[in-house]
Amino acid sequence: MKPAFSLLVPTRSRPDRFLGMVASAVRTASLPGLIEVIAYVDEDDPALAEYLKTQNEIHYHVGPRRPVAQAWEALVREASGGELMFCADDVVFRTKHWDALVVEEFGKRPDRLAVVSPEDGTGKDKATHWFVSRQWIRAVGYFTWTGDIAGLGPFEHFGCDDVPELIARGAGRYVWRRDIIVEHMHPKHGKAPNDELYRSKRVRGPDGRTPSERDTERLRALEPEILAAIGRVKAAIAEHAGAAA
Repeated sequence: MKPAFSLLVPTRSRPDRFLGMVASAVRTASLPGLIEVIAYVDEDDPALAEYLKTQNEIHYHVGPRRPVAQAWEALVREASGGELMFCADDVVFRTKHWDALVVEEFGKRPDRLAVVSPEDGTGKDKATHWFVSRQWIRAVGYFTWTGDIAGLGPFEHFGCDDVPELIARGAGRYVWRRDIIVEHMHPKHGKAPNDELYRSKRVRGPDGRTPSERDTERLRALEPEILAAIGRVKAAIAEHAGAAA
């Protein structure tokens, strides 16, 4: 049977945390057999062999180290689920039957065009990790933005999280489900050790800025594309409504 969900997860040097995330998703799902997990692992990852011990249960895409948005997009091409999650190795699924609740949310819209964001454990209405449908990807044209932005290079950090949320809010199709908890176990909330990967996101480059600060500039430069994508989603909504009339 075709998977209902594809959890797409770039991961590096965190096999234990990654497998803990997978276990939590499966343990709390109403139909765990319909959950597909696809992980992007760098070919130079010192923990690669540890990841591949579970390659009979989890699909691993092993490839060159690249900007994380490009890793997610590579996983989209290999996914077979109807709904896809922008997932991470540092989350824990807390809510029982989260999959049924997400399916129910998409089902409220016959066109299935939405970004559905679970609660990340902070109480903030923010799409840290999110679900989209195949229909959404077709309408927007991508899962998240992967390319160069006005000569500033691709997103390095949080920017690729934000783009779908901004598009969905602009199109009136952003949904925050506070009752679906996928907790972000991040050191800034005191929920995880501050490992090398986290620290690397706060290192200032030759320009004196962190990856997050550079991504803020990239988001501003990407505004024309975000507005265009909002238009594409609104057009898809209208087209579906017209076809159903």
